[in-house]
Amino acid sequence: MEQRDEIMAAAYREYLNALHSGLIVRAKFCSACGVPSGELHGHHRDYSQPLVVEWLCAPCHGRAGAAVP
Repeated sequence: MEQRDEIMAAAYREYLNALHSGLIVRAKFCSACGVPSGELHGHHRDYSQPLVVEWLCAPCHGRAGAAVP
């Protein structure tokens, strides 16, 4: 596994643990388009801050992910 993949995986694990423990709470609306959604994704802009996520619906998350190099 490459170093970037390891960093991403560690951030994702920490995010999931915080989400399941209630340390962070999933938003009710997409922060990009404002659409209410039952299944928002936590998007990391910076994997060194695993608990700082932007809550995005699936279409917006796909677009945000495509913009990341």
